Order: sequence, then C-alpha cells, then structure tokens
Amino acid sequence: MISKVVILVWFVVFCGLVSQVYGDDDDCGADTDLNVSNVRFTFLDQGVVVRWSLRTPTNCSIEYHLVVQDSDLGVIRDEYLEEESVQLDAMSACTGYNVTLRAVNKAIPSPEGPFLTTSIQFHSRAQIAPILKSLDVETTSIKTTWLLEGEGNRCPLRNFYVNGGNFNFSIPLEDLADRSVVPVEIKSLQPNTMYYFQVSVENSAGLSPPTPVAVQTLHE
Repeated sequence: MISKVVILVWFVVFCGLVSQVYGDDDDCGADTDLNVSNVRFTFLDQGVVVRWSLRTPTNCSIEYHLVVQDSDLGVIRDEYLEEESVQLDAMSACTGYNVTLRAVNKAIPSPEGPFLTTSIQFHSRAQIAPILKSLDVETTSIKTTWLLEGEGNRCPLRNFYVNGGNFNFSIPLEDLADRSVVPVEIKSLQPNTMYYFQVSVENSAGLSPPTPVAVQTLHE
C-alpha cells in the first residue's frame, strides 16, 4: 500500500514539472517578457485583420494596448484588448496607417512592454458606384445629388461623368469641398420626356461602376 507521504511527494514533484512547462501565475513579475512579435496583416476590401503574439509564450494574464494612427486624421483608435487579434474596419484607400502594440502584464499593470509600431499602406482603389441621394425633376431640367465614398476612399478624385446619349458631360472634382457629395444638374431637356442616363466617378485608380437612372420630365 502506498503511503500518504509518498503520494504527497509525487504530487509536489508533478506540480513542479507543470510549473516549469507552463509557467506559474505567481511568477508573472517584472521579469516577464512583454515583447510583441510576429505581427501579421490580412487585408479585406475596406479593412484589415491584425494578428500578433508575444515573443515568449506565457500563461500570465496579459492584455494589449493598441493605437492606430491615420496619416491624415491622427489617432483613430486607442484601446486595450484581451485577444491577440483585431479587425480594423473602414480603412481608407490611398492612406497610410501606423499600428502600435504593446503588452501589459495585468499582474503589474503599471510597467508596459516596449512599443512595436508597424506601418501599412492601403493601395489605390476605384470608387464604388455613385449613390443617388436626391432628385428634383422639372419640365426642362433634372437636379440630382450623388453620394461618393468620402473619407472611406481618399484616393484623389478627378471627374464625375454623366452619359445620356443626347447629353454627355463631365464635372471636375479636384477642388470639390465635400468629397462625399456631388451636385449635378442636367438642363435644356424636353418636357414630358423619358430620359435614360448613367453616372460614374473617376479617381486616381480609375473609373467606378456606373449607376443607371431613368427619369421623366414634367408636363409644361
């Protein structure tokens, strides 16, 4: 029969081995390695998934301080995370971002690990098809306003195109004050007539898909 003393010794030895292999929360002191490494990016249509890990794996209670800085707007995200990944949405094309990470030992939260900053650049992308915001129909004119992506796509704007068979023209957009809205008026039309046309927007990456429109002018 195995004595209680032998069982106790076995238990103590086993706990020591587990502590060596997996670490011990009681050892999560100032010497814990808080260096972040292996930062990876998976790019989405209008965002990115960021993943990372600690240089030295540990079972200590760790959180991560994330700061995302937009090259035009400054800091757009500053928060603490429990996971080793985050999805950043609504990132603009033609824009650079700095993603800064540092680990925090929750057992001793005051000292944080060293900063690790990675720069990413979202490449140019054509705008999505313009979206009709408002429509005002008269007997001989059609007034519209169109929504663009605005801050969601900061690639330089060039022109807004209206193609209607009998009327074709473009509107320069380089000096557009509000990048998200374009007013368009089509004049010299016939009363009580159906008009079909399409609009598109051009930026430094090319031409957007067209948006088709069918509108009938009013009676005189």
